[in-house]
Amino acid sequence: MQKETEDKCLNCGAELTGKYCSHCGQERSSGRMEVKHIFKEVTHGIFHWESSIFKTIKELIIQPGIFLKKYIAGIRKPYVKPFSYFIFIQTIYVLLFHWVSDRFFSYINPIMNPNVTQSQMLKVEEIQHLITSNINYLNFFLPIFLAFYLMIFMKKRTGINYAESIVISLYLQGTLMIFGIVTMPFVLLNPSIWQYRFVFNIVYTIFIVIQFGGYSKLSGIIKGFFASVLSMLTYIVLVAIITIIYIVFIKHYV
Repeated sequence: MQKETEDKCLNCGAELTGKYCSHCGQERSSGRMEVKHIFKEVTHGIFHWESSIFKTIKELIIQPGIFLKKYIAGIRKPYVKPFSYFIFIQTIYVLLFHWVSDRFFSYINPIMNPNVTQSQMLKVEEIQHLITSNINYLNFFLPIFLAFYLMIFMKKRTGINYAESIVISLYLQGTLMIFGIVTMPFVLLNPSIWQYRFVFNIVYTIFIVIQFGGYSKLSGIIKGFFASVLSMLTYIVLVAIITIIYIVFIKHYV
């Protein structure tokens, strides 16, 4: 009876032919849980995740276009999945963004039109606070917009569909946030540095478009530039619309 139980998966009941169930993937049970099992699961989970995240980041920095072609072609097991990658990086990004946003806004606000009244400036600061407080939600729109424009500009040559374009965009935006994380400490020294991230965003997008699509430099620069700029402009318009709706229609009822 014990032998029969050991030969069947305790999770789905399928016949076992190795260490893992070929039907659901659960590991063959070796009896009651012990401390060593918990330790093994924790260490395996941590080291496997660390190995996967570092491998994913490394390839997205060194050869992003080639990595994305491999991932879309089906080579996926060694890497962190796109949505998990985006969520993980964004969590760190948002925490640090709250740390430096006040410093950056205090730098750009005095540069604004000197004719701005005190009441108008208070309104601007209110909008900035609204955006900062909800940046973790707003950031989800960026890969959606970028994916649309990437598909528009690259579909004819690469044949990518919107789902595949979303994968590219999630990895791309997650990596751009890594670059943003790296530059954030420098914002404390010189807030103007934060503005240059837009240039880097465009350059990295162009790099991916050229490497992924195999375009010439000129064609890749044009497609990458417009995909990056149009997605940012669409994002800015959406944020502006959401802000106006909140201030005009929702604020008084909250």
